[in-house]
Amino acid sequence: MATLQINYLFRPLRRDCVIVTADHSYVLDLRGHTLTRDGEMIAQDDISRDTLTHRLLQSFLEGSDDVPDAVAAGRVDELIRRIETAGQQP
Repeated sequence: MATLQINYLFRPLRRDCVIVTADHSYVLDLRGHTLTRDGEMIAQDDISRDTLTHRLLQSFLEGSDDVPDAVAAGRVDELIRRIETAGQQP
């Protein structure tokens, strides 16, 4: 089971991904650059948005396989579409 929620109005601004399993709850905070499990921080990265953008563009210009291509982007788009329509079916 999966739930996808996009909320552009939430204040204060949040950018996170929450994954709940039978054993743990994980929160990936995209603004704070942290990953927590059951409320305990298990990873942190201090990378800035500018650095991340620079690395992405550099990888793209070098032809790196790390950069998603149009096919991968299409697969993500299709997955999101399936998730959105799955909740609408009786």
